[in-house]
Amino acid sequence: MILVPYFSIKFFLIISYFLISGCAFQSDIPIEEVNQPPSERIFHHFVSDGDTLYSIAWRYNLDPDHLAFINKIKKPYKIFEGDRINLKITSTELNKNINISNKDPSKNTVDKFTAPYIENKEYHQNKWYWPAKGKITKNFKSSKYGSHKGIDIESFKGASVLASNSGRVVYSGSGLPAYGKLIILKHDDIYLSAYAHNDRLLVKEGDKVKAGEKIAEMGQTGATYNHLHFEIRKKGVPINPNLLLPKQG
Repeated sequence: MILVPYFSIKFFLIISYFLISGCAFQSDIPIEEVNQPPSERIFHHFVSDGDTLYSIAWRYNLDPDHLAFINKIKKPYKIFEGDRINLKITSTELNKNINISNKDPSKNTVDKFTAPYIENKEYHQNKWYWPAKGKITKNFKSSKYGSHKGIDIESFKGASVLASNSGRVVYSGSGLPAYGKLIILKHDDIYLSAYAHNDRLLVKEGDKVKAGEKIAEMGQTGATYNHLHFEIRKKGVPINPNLLLPKQG
């Protein structure tokens, strides 16, 4: 009979526990990710319950209008469970009419300012406002080594989340797990904005909202602390929100 030292068995059990439990850790891939090798890119998506054309486009960094066009989907972009969505859009199509720099104009570090509150102000169409009050814990980053597709604003659970611009709700749900409870607003044929990790969603798909209107309450769904993850996309491409939001006071 072969005797195995007790400490060896204990070490094996500890290592096994971490390997197994590590599989349950939540992934933040849709929000912060390492760029995907071309050989591993996905070219089709099968529609599941809760998907919308906008949420699929958001997942793959695509312009929803381009996605609808190549799939011959007419407005109001109705899709059905089991549909096969072609994701293969040429770089020429994807970058058409996009001419914007992702350079961060702010020289401040993220722990030296807070997002200004916009309550009790007059709101104007086509002007952007800060979506929440709180500490900026993470800024936009775009590089070949990885990216963070928006900005994170930390506050307390239940803090107001406001529409950054007037628009229509094109997604309200939790179908993109790493975003938690998510709202996507369409402002025009160019811009979309997203509000993630909410505790409560106060609007539904199809609702029209005005800039500064409360649309959700802050939380930590799909995250590890209470904050709003806020993104703006131009023709499907994540851009630095600081390019459009008012400068810090």
